[in-house]
Amino acid sequence: MKLLDYLNDYADQDIYPMHMPGHKRSFDFLDGISPYRIDLTEVTDSDNLHDPTGILKESMDMAASLFDSYRCWYLINGSTCGLLASIFALSRRGDKILVARNCHKAVYNAIHICGLYPIYLFPKVDKEFGVNGSIDPEQVRTAVEEYPDIKLAIITSPTYDGVVSDVASISHILHDRKIPLIVDEAHGPHLGFHPSFPKSAITEGADLVIQSIHKTLPSPTQTALLHMCSSLWKNREKLQDMDRQVSAALGIFESTSPSYIFMAAIDNCIHMLANKKESLFHEYIRRINRFSKETTCLKHIRIMCKGTDSLENHPLFYDFDPGKIVMSIKNLRLTSGEFEEIMLKKYKIELEMIAADYALALTSICDTDEGFDRLLQALIEIDAEYGCENAKPATPPRLRESVTKMSISAAKDMPDEQVRFADSAGRISREIVFAYPPGIPQIVPGEEITPTTIARVTALIENGITVQSTYGELPKYIHVVEV
Repeated sequence: MKLLDYLNDYADQDIYPMHMPGHKRSFDFLDGISPYRIDLTEVTDSDNLHDPTGILKESMDMAASLFDSYRCWYLINGSTCGLLASIFALSRRGDKILVARNCHKAVYNAIHICGLYPIYLFPKVDKEFGVNGSIDPEQVRTAVEEYPDIKLAIITSPTYDGVVSDVASISHILHDRKIPLIVDEAHGPHLGFHPSFPKSAITEGADLVIQSIHKTLPSPTQTALLHMCSSLWKNREKLQDMDRQVSAALGIFESTSPSYIFMAAIDNCIHMLANKKESLFHEYIRRINRFSKETTCLKHIRIMCKGTDSLENHPLFYDFDPGKIVMSIKNLRLTSGEFEEIMLKKYKIELEMIAADYALALTSICDTDEGFDRLLQALIEIDAEYGCENAKPATPPRLRESVTKMSISAAKDMPDEQVRFADSAGRISREIVFAYPPGIPQIVPGEEITPTTIARVTALIENGITVQSTYGELPKYIHVVEV
């Protein structure tokens, strides 16, 4: 079967997308224009993404103004490209960098490529839902005092699950020591456009911010933005230097044949937000608030920071993105895989992600009342049919503090040995092991594999969650550093 035929057949089904991309297939993001008609190269007056002086520069300047950044670059290789370029631009080989351990695997690939030594910040785990909490500013303060030679810091905010960190306080601590802050805001390009949402890291003190606008805004998969902010370097010379470094790095990591279809779609998204953001976000918040109010009837399924739950119940959260619908299913007689299957087969709802104890639905300004109503009705019926009083035993927390035996680069350079994963406790990994989505590594090269980690990964697999590894041989084998 041709892929195009499969995609057309899938689109013809009555399946509601509670997942990315944010346009939700609810309208044609290219205004009805055939993508083949506008699939051009750098023709006359179409400008050049790698040296913009005309229409693309004007568009990116408009985006910077809209998001309140100093400069904005369009990314057509996704946020992965922005993360790789940002870390490459602001670090030097051998640098120590401060890294939130729940960062996307692209960050670890950048650490490997750039030969960096990570100092990890482990977020604490929310006991009720089993998700990672915010990065505590005091963790950052302790780390930079213990390691005064840290050159760069990277955190994820909001997380895949919608948890926001106190970027303002974290950036203040770092900037006192002249340490720049990169924030992976891939899941938060909509933040800051309505007072009901947390503020964006762009205006909270970050220096470089990467956003996947395809995740929660109306733009196609693989489109993203990289923002340079003026929070740390107040003088023009420093800003211009960072500008040059980032532009040079993008010349390495971004395709030299950028898609004009993608760039036109980003531009369309920017113009739509500039002209309609107030009305679009007003309706979006109305839908979220109505859904939250109507989920108070659920007896077994809990919705994080909605219904009978609230932000006050989660002391490990600095803030939370209300656009994320995180559903605890511990009190159901279902595995997460079974829950996902029922949602799709019976209720025609495609979820974004399942974990061992919860499921995630992503919403955006393009969602409809019908979509929210369908999700609500499904949850009410599943709650009544499969609810139970005794919660299933919680799986081991997603991330626990691990022992780093060597840098990622050093581990990757060491001789390789294949061992049974079940027998790998005490060995040093040469692989990244991650559940996808969201792509947060359970194991990183250079870390010692522990019995708890093995139990966690095994539990994820047993719950029907896809776990991937560098060499693709899990759950049977894992590659470790040869003894």
